[in-house]
Amino acid sequence: MFPHLSLSTLLSLTSRERELLESGYTKEAEGPAAMGIKLYYTTVTASRTVKSQQAEVIRILDSKSIQYELIDISVGGELRDEMRNKAGDPSAVPPQLFNEDQYCGNYEMLSEAVEADTVDQFLKIA
Repeated sequence: MFPHLSLSTLLSLTSRERELLESGYTKEAEGPAAMGIKLYYTTVTASRTVKSQQAEVIRILDSKSIQYELIDISVGGELRDEMRNKAGDPSAVPPQLFNEDQYCGNYEMLSEAVEADTVDQFLKIA
């Protein structure tokens, strides 16, 4: 089903992550303003921090009915390099958010935008 993922990785995925992978997930549009939001994430990580941050970003976007495309960097090194180049940080780790090719920020920056009630401005959709 997913030849690039090991059995242990597949077993460690949450049911939500498996569901998203199986469906080739792209969240349907709620409005035209959010058309280009891209969330770079990974299905292959031993880091609980990365897993919880990714889940929280998805929860935030879903709760605000913001359309986004999931891009799994574990599929290939070129996607990880693309994410890092676009972010301007050679050591960037997921989750990372973009509006088309314009860098918005990482989990911490999104959290600050949620606290300040400026998520639309953060994602450049306002």
